[in-house]
Amino acid sequence: MMTKRPGISTKIVSKIIPIFAQQQFSIMTSGFASTSDQGSTSDKNTSKGFSISGIFDSILNNGRNRNIFFVCVLIVNLLIKSNGIGINSLDYDESISLKEVSLDFGHIKHEAEWDNNPPFYYYCIWVWHHIFEINEVNARVLSLIFSALAIALFGRFVFKRFNFATALGIAMALTAHTMLLYHAQQARSYSLTLLLVVISTITFFNYLEKRKLQHALLLGLINFLLVYTHYISGIILLIQGFVVFTTDKKLLPKYLISYLICAILIAVRFTKKQFLNILGFNSTGNFWLQKPGEWELNDSLNSLSNNAVVKILFLSACIYLIIQLFVKSKESKHRALIIYTLLASIFTISTLFIISLAKPMFLSRYMIFCVPFIYLSIALVIAQIFSEKYTTPVILVVALISIKLQVYL
Repeated sequence: MMTKRPGISTKIVSKIIPIFAQQQFSIMTSGFASTSDQGSTSDKNTSKGFSISGIFDSILNNGRNRNIFFVCVLIVNLLIKSNGIGINSLDYDESISLKEVSLDFGHIKHEAEWDNNPPFYYYCIWVWHHIFEINEVNARVLSLIFSALAIALFGRFVFKRFNFATALGIAMALTAHTMLLYHAQQARSYSLTLLLVVISTITFFNYLEKRKLQHALLLGLINFLLVYTHYISGIILLIQGFVVFTTDKKLLPKYLISYLICAILIAVRFTKKQFLNILGFNSTGNFWLQKPGEWELNDSLNSLSNNAVVKILFLSACIYLIIQLFVKSKESKHRALIIYTLLASIFTISTLFIISLAKPMFLSRYMIFCVPFIYLSIALVIAQIFSEKYTTPVILVVALISIKLQVYL
């Protein structure tokens, strides 16, 4: 069962907000000026006076504060998610992960074949437990670090492309997200999958912006590690290829190099049995997962969205963004990000549901990497519907509602 601790997260976040805002207010009033990071899509605020919007704009135009924001979110996540991390004993799946620690490093991937899982997480926990003592707490701390890094990095990614309020709202919602909290305290691969998807996304958009070969090469390596951690998350590679093809075909030649790097590494590292496991997954129909129905779809959407209200906001946001893509065509300045967000959220969920009607694999934790993009889709709509004056309070209110509803739903 998942353990909810909304009270802790709400108290800590509520203390961080005024402290961080007060720091930025003093920076703004002292006349501190700096240049924003390359790739920011927001305009500088030219209005005078000490408004909340002015404070947020001051933060946005101060590149150093993105790193401060990253560190603050990271620390808050580590503090919140470390609470009660060793209360429960290891479950069966966690014991399978720890069993790999006793094996020789070279034998891990062959043992992983038996469990039909890729071995990268097992490699990570093998290294981790050859540095630290093996116990229930240490076994889970690695996942805690992965989860905290994923949320902090995604928050900074949003900060760079929007503003402080949007990044803070999404970071708050992800920090208090029940599923992310649960798997941050589990010695399993899902938090690592989430982290690698976030890193892959950041690297991908850096490539779109800077068009450098080194980003394509790095993306190939990261995407290989992603597939080497969780097979289903490999859908991100298809999403990225589609975004490049539909937004800027000139980037395709260099981007295909990332596919080549990933393919070479897969050919070298994957065993014959791993390929057979992927191609023949549940071919006998005796896998414990059954074909999903309406209840499973609704339950997974509620789990991924964190509650029914956010689910409704998410589905409404998807409809709005799809209409905007067709109506405004190439006019939207966030077009690539909108397409990517839709594909990494509603498209991924829908695709796995449809595939699972023939070959069951529809489970909410398998789609954990969709969670950040669910909240990003809502933020994208808020940024388009509301004027800049109202965007900040609306986003923060939605984030607080998302957290508060955990007590009741």
